Amino acid sequence: MDGVVLKPNDRIFFGTSSAFIFKHKEKEAEAELQDTDSSPITFEMADKERIEIQDAAEAKRREQERLRMEEETKKRMEEMNAKLEEEKRQQEEERQKMQAEFEAKLKALEAQKAQDDDEEAKKKQKEMEERIRKEMM
Repeated sequence: MDGVVLKPNDRIFFGTSSAFIFKHKEKEAEAELQDTDSSPITFEMADKERIEIQDAAEAKRREQERLRMEEETKKRMEEMNAKLEEEKRQQEEERQKMQAEFEAKLKALEAQKAQDDDEEAKKKQKEMEERIRKEMM
């Protein structure tokens, strides 16, 4: 823990209910807050100041926590988006692969059908020729 140089009329708290004022009569002019009869430094004033300081520290801590959480959320979102993009890329590759396979099978079936149709046509032509020959005989 770092030390703190006290100035005249600085308020020191131990716990929540023990407050002390540091007095240094020879350096009274250096005091940030004057302790006069018309405007004395009271326990209530010092306690209010302590609460404000604690509230400010708590607000700062909450803001830092909020920023940390936002950064963490942003990082997680970026990771999730990257993962999602990778999955999309893989799915697109798989889709293209399946489409290429489908198109290849379709061409093979069309070629087989064309071949079958040619054979069927040749067979029918031969049958017609035989029928004509029989009729001519």
